[in-house]
Amino acid sequence: MMEGGYMYTVQRRIGDGVHWQCEEGGTCKSRLHTNGTEIVNRTSEHTHPPDEQAVICCETKVGIKKKARESQDSAHHIVGETLQTASGVLVLNYPSWTA
Repeated sequence: MMEGGYMYTVQRRIGDGVHWQCEEGGTCKSRLHTNGTEIVNRTSEHTHPPDEQAVICCETKVGIKKKARESQDSAHHIVGETLQTASGVLVLNYPSWTA
């Protein structure tokens, strides 16, 4: 999950709710609780600045996967098309966001 320039991973699921922890969980104690797509609780502030580059890379990866599911184009074509219109930050980080 991405929110406000920060990335979160699932900590646990309880019924329809999800408890998320900041990806920097080793050093940052920030958490979110969601019910569906709505944030219902936020605990503690982040102890680090947001990572906009990581969010851009993650959003791009999600977009590529969506295009791959919805079109008949090859993965090579979809990635190439995405990189042609991508920002410099995304292109420079290409190997890290494909992992």
